[in-house]
Amino acid sequence: MRNYSRNNSVHLRNDGIAGSRMWLIAGIILGLVFLWDMVGPFGLWKLHRMKKEHKRIYLSVLEINKKNTALEEQIKRLKDDPEYQEYVVRRELGWVRDNEILYKFLGEKNKS
Repeated sequence: MRNYSRNNSVHLRNDGIAGSRMWLIAGIILGLVFLWDMVGPFGLWKLHRMKKEHKRIYLSVLEINKKNTALEEQIKRLKDDPEYQEYVVRRELGWVRDNEILYKFLGEKNKS
């Protein structure tokens, strides 16, 4: 059997206080780590903002792709369709055929 001296019993009593301090320090450290994970430079808040930005950019890309498709169709029609070519030349450049008379009315805005 061991004999404990008075110093050891005092040391044992201090272990309870030191242990609770260690738990407190560990809790503070874990709290700071959790806080860092939430609002730090690579945290969940940043992840949420990046997801919103990704969605905005994705929708923008979809809109641009739609415009590109429409422009490609217009280019194809300009290359292949003589009636559409004539329509565009008349509308954009204001050209008329021989023996046609173009009437322009005052106060009417140019439709472009």
